[in-house]
Amino acid sequence: MKILHINASYKPAFIYGGPTVSVAKLCESFDSPDEKSGQATQEGFDSPDEKSGQATQPDNKEKIEISVYTTLANGKEELPYKNGEIKTVNGVKVHYFKRITKDHSHFSPSFLVHFWKNVKAFDIIHIHAWWNLVSVGAALICVLKGKEYILSPRGTLSSYSFYNRKSLLKRLFHLMIGKPILKKAIFQVSSGKEKQDIAAILGASCKVQVIPNFVELNAAWAQDFCVDVNHPKAALLFFSRIEEKKGLEFLLHACALLSMPFHLNIAGSGEERYLVELKNLSERLKIAQYITWLGQVASERKFEVLAKYDLLILPSYDENFANVVIESLACGTPVLLTPKVGLADYVVKKELGWVVEQDAKLIADELETIFRDKKTQLMEMSVKAKHIIKQDFAEDTLRNIYVEFYQSIVFK
Repeated sequence: MKILHINASYKPAFIYGGPTVSVAKLCESFDSPDEKSGQATQEGFDSPDEKSGQATQPDNKEKIEISVYTTLANGKEELPYKNGEIKTVNGVKVHYFKRITKDHSHFSPSFLVHFWKNVKAFDIIHIHAWWNLVSVGAALICVLKGKEYILSPRGTLSSYSFYNRKSLLKRLFHLMIGKPILKKAIFQVSSGKEKQDIAAILGASCKVQVIPNFVELNAAWAQDFCVDVNHPKAALLFFSRIEEKKGLEFLLHACALLSMPFHLNIAGSGEERYLVELKNLSERLKIAQYITWLGQVASERKFEVLAKYDLLILPSYDENFANVVIESLACGTPVLLTPKVGLADYVVKKELGWVVEQDAKLIADELETIFRDKKTQLMEMSVKAKHIIKQDFAEDTLRNIYVEFYQSIVFK
């Protein structure tokens, strides 16, 4: 079975954060001499067989070949490869194509020409993300060539994406061009929330499969993090790309209402203009002395940082999944989320944190309660989180689910 993954960016373009890492981890999971077989499914997510009624048996002798088509995108820069150059990245064959426009359109005529010529050579076409000319162009070519394709929106088809203040052009494009193309897709989404988003935009008749993201956790599992429960102040952490969607202003306002001693560390990078706005807000709220801005944390230090704190807080307007939630829990650090984070239901079900409406007063009240009345519960969550995540997000488990999904399409 030959599978082609298409994403506008790929390793080593880590500047794009979680989606790039998740796509790469998914591709790398098949770089194994013996594919695991079996009907493995994960609690809380759909089984392909349950959805289709087809009884597919993954064949551990069938060779699965993974290829990636991507661009040279690396933020404002380009990766140092030639147009059309093929690299083997952690065992995966990756084709890099020159783009002639920057973020976020990523227009690459050479990619489109190459894909047009080779689309029929693959059994599965799996496109990642939307609202860029790599994904939209690839999907259009699939439709024109009569080729079925999978689309993993990775948060780009949410209500927030459609209705925030910059979305008028998106809605017009969707009505005229995007919707007819998307109606032909088989969707793979990472959470129940993202499935609801797809239904709201395209209708309940869409084919949607829920399978969680691959998250790179080997570095977390290779270390035995010691949980420090004796911080003199509540040790709070925000760890994500700093942009308006993350709702960081709600956390700052919540911190200004706290009567308990605390210190908030903010890890991540973002546009300088927005960072200055947030820092000025912390000054006006008179909490600047209780905040440390860590900046971008190197990937090799990520888990070391996540493990140091009592609680990770992600007050986002919208997250289809949020890899950092799983990364934090893998280190034994519980989480506090807003309901629009895709993993909110999972966290509640597994009792690994708290979910609070995106309101500064409610967030502050919950934090006060956690550190006054629920410190024992916080410690219990910390102890069990690592075990639960290691069980639910084991690479073999997720790989088998993806194999079933792909084979349910090829052998339907």
